[in-house]
Amino acid sequence: MALCDYLSKYNKSAVEKYEADITVVVSKSGDDNALGTEDAPFLTPERAIEELKKIRTSHPKKTVAIKIMGGTYFTDGLYLPKEAGGEKSTPVIIFSYDDAELSCGVRLDASKFSLVGSEEAIRLSEKARKNVYVCDLRSLGLDEDDWGPVYPTGTAQTTALYPGKKKGVNCELVINDRRMTLARYPDEGFIKLEGVISEGFVVADGFGVSRECEKPDPGCFDVGEEVSRRIDGWRDKDDIWMMGFFKYDWAESSTRVFPDTKNHTITPELASRFGVKAGAPYYLFNIFEELDRPGEWFLDRKKGLLYVWPTAPIDEAEIYFSYKKSPVITIENADNIIFDGLKIRHTLSCGIKAEGNGVKIKRCDISCVAGNAIEIEGYDNEVRECEISHMGCGGIKMKAGERATLTAGRCLIENNSIHDFGQVCLTYYAGVDMRGVGITCRHNEIFNSPHSAIIYAGNDHLIEYNYIHDTVQITNDAGAIYSGRNWTDHGTMIRYNVVENSGDGEHTPCAIYWDDGLSGQTAYSNLIIHTGDNGIKFGGGRELEARYNIIFDAGEPFQYDDRMRVAIEDDGWTKNLAGSHETIMWKRLYEMPYKSELWARKYPLVAKIKDDMSLIDDPDMALNPSYSTVEKNVIICSPKANDMICDSVYVFSKVENNPRFEIGDDVGFNDETDGDFRMKENAKILQIIPDFPEIPYKKIGRY
Repeated sequence: MALCDYLSKYNKSAVEKYEADITVVVSKSGDDNALGTEDAPFLTPERAIEELKKIRTSHPKKTVAIKIMGGTYFTDGLYLPKEAGGEKSTPVIIFSYDDAELSCGVRLDASKFSLVGSEEAIRLSEKARKNVYVCDLRSLGLDEDDWGPVYPTGTAQTTALYPGKKKGVNCELVINDRRMTLARYPDEGFIKLEGVISEGFVVADGFGVSRECEKPDPGCFDVGEEVSRRIDGWRDKDDIWMMGFFKYDWAESSTRVFPDTKNHTITPELASRFGVKAGAPYYLFNIFEELDRPGEWFLDRKKGLLYVWPTAPIDEAEIYFSYKKSPVITIENADNIIFDGLKIRHTLSCGIKAEGNGVKIKRCDISCVAGNAIEIEGYDNEVRECEISHMGCGGIKMKAGERATLTAGRCLIENNSIHDFGQVCLTYYAGVDMRGVGITCRHNEIFNSPHSAIIYAGNDHLIEYNYIHDTVQITNDAGAIYSGRNWTDHGTMIRYNVVENSGDGEHTPCAIYWDDGLSGQTAYSNLIIHTGDNGIKFGGGRELEARYNIIFDAGEPFQYDDRMRVAIEDDGWTKNLAGSHETIMWKRLYEMPYKSELWARKYPLVAKIKDDMSLIDDPDMALNPSYSTVEKNVIICSPKANDMICDSVYVFSKVENNPRFEIGDDVGFNDETDGDFRMKENAKILQIIPDFPEIPYKKIGRY
């Protein structure tokens, strides 16, 4: 029996039938000069929102609903200000009836495309000549201001250091709800730099500590003879771009490059923030001749000609060009608004950007936007039962609560499917990103991503009953569930989650990673399966607790190092992180009133933290890995998979009774090799740890 066979099963619920005091109706057959009723609907959602604001002003105690009938509504972005909001007892409801879709894109009709002409076809492969189509965007009323240049992307790009260079988001092409790929070499994956002629100016170290510089030297790279021969076959070489992980596998960036094929070198226009190394993975893109397979496209930005090899016959392809820069829906300081059942598509920003309290986003389908699906800030907000996929950046980014006063945000992320994200920005854009205090993330399925499933920061979050699989696919130093770099981010509980297939074989990340001194976290009764590196990695922090977890087939089940102590040793590798009171770890400690009566009552060991770094043997000195408990976890791994726990951890914390077995041993699961980790009544585990609890598999995942 496979694992997914006995996890919770998802049964999609229908959009609710809302009974409102006043209902405003929008239909593709409507008229904005009509009354906005069932019999005389409006044509556009914008007109309905104008009517909503009038109604809320004249009837503030009435529940108002906007009912959007089926069809695609093209918009520059819907805007809901404070006066469009409702009250707790009389919310505003905006819901779809029969799959209403809001799009900030432009639909390109198949009749506007023709097979590529002979003059350009000669530059393509023989097969591509029969399958690549071209559309003149200028004939549709678009121009250079709409599609713009190619902009640098990536979490490590350095555009801001070059006077006159502009940040931006690249226009996109979407066919049948899938983002197309700007023509690239190689078609998939990465090639590796042969060598480094010049590293150029290194803007920042591995901890993000920057050196001041304007227009830093970008260096020069050796790409080798084979790549140079490939470049020689490209006619236009003045707008070739390169995307790579030039120094670290968690820091990608792109830059325009200038090739010298005679000498087998490439000179980037922009410096890599952290420098560059031989063997760094990269690919080249924005190359007409590399338009050689279905799903790739190219835009001649001078002529406005869009070329594409569609993923379906051209007359069956729904083709959208995305270039607008506003969220599809913006909520600005408006409270108590419910969105239900909407499809949201095609923008270079996020799908929904909301600032307000009591905002509820339910059963929405958000896909193919360049930013995050949802960015939401406030109290008592919810995102539930949404389908989020094919994001340029991440899924749900939520901020709530107040850390200084430890006021909970009372927010919920529940029962969502979040997958195929991080397709443009590859790192640090998670399926769920939680910041602040008191957010619950439960019963979600998160999968298919280059980087983390969940990234969080702050206090008192709850992460439970999630099924996370096939994430962190292109990086090593990361975790499927990740947080780091704060001694005061206490109180988060991670329990009853399944984390499966972290990494892809070549890349070996962690399942749960508490990075660089993160403290005050708990991992309880999670199932971790097939992770390339650590099941749980403790990055030198304090008050960390791991109990009753099952770790099956991890490269290294546990790592608990003392990297914070290392900061005050001679040339300690974390000295720029915590080696002086001016570094980021100490600044973040001092930002919080951690010695106040409120904090001392909630987190008594935080209030006892000492900042005298000469107290190297004192458990209360912040740099020591103190007061942690790692016990009663079950490990089933290969004999080569050894834990790495530093001696000082045993001095300052408790690590004991974590029984270890080899894969294939009978430890009492039904059939772990087939994914069935339910325990038998006479399980050997229960003989060693009598109180070991059964993980509540039936509750894990979407319901």
